[in-house]
Amino acid sequence: MDENGNGSSGAGSKSNYTDKEIDYLISCEKRVKKPPRKKMRNVQGSLRNEMTVESVEGGRLFRIFMRQNIDFNESFSIGLVFCQVTVARRYGLYALMAFMCMQNS
Repeated sequence: MDENGNGSSGAGSKSNYTDKEIDYLISCEKRVKKPPRKKMRNVQGSLRNEMTVESVEGGRLFRIFMRQNIDFNESFSIGLVFCQVTVARRYGLYALMAFMCMQNS
């Protein structure tokens, strides 16, 4: 992986990243670069929000997205995107806990 987090054969394809690289992308320390909006947007039956974070080491940029179904509040997900590849997505209670941890940091 180069200084931008790109795999040796280029960015943008999940096959370019090893499990070890994906684990690193998920677990590396990040800081908020662009915080989420205060209120989630209503888009086609789901509430949506996103934020941009940057890795402390290496300055890699990530997008974090949050989704919640309007009719079924328990249907909540949060995802971590790097180079247009979703490296992690959590649903339900685990997603909610991850989101709350991000809000408190």
